Amino acid sequence: MRRASAVAVVRQMLEQNPNSPLTSSCGRLFDAAAGLLGVCAISAFEGQAAMTLEGLAERHGRIEPLHEGYTAKYGELDLLPLLKALSGIRDPDY
Repeated sequence: MRRASAVAVVRQMLEQNPNSPLTSSCGRLFDAAAGLLGVCAISAFEGQAAMTLEGLAERHGRIEPLHEGYTAKYGELDLLPLLKALSGIRDPDY
């Protein structure tokens, strides 16, 4: 399916208010982040990586934002800079 026709299909679905749960692909982002940080290489259940990261973040406390962690261009969010930064973190607390 071409991108233009795929966009049209999604737009039509949103206008008709389909009976489906709201979702995003953020879970896969948390899976990738946890894997890169070495905190959850294999999940035993859905959401395990996100829960593990959340627990570590709560124990660690506040940090400065990573302003170069993403780019947004033409309506698309690119998180590769964030993933690259995460892949370079080696913290013995993990």
